[in-house]
Amino acid sequence: MLDVINLGLADYIGLIQSLRNTTSLVIVFGYEKEIVASLLYS
Repeated sequence: MLDVINLGLADYIGLIQSLRNTTSLVIVFGYEKEIVASLLYS
């Protein structure tokens, strides 16, 4: 029983971490686009 709960918790934490990684990637890409745009149009 405890093993099942631990596995579920690990999956949940892994999901949160992957979501965080995805959002930070999106934010980084957003910044990169802005930087590239400002360089192109300066």
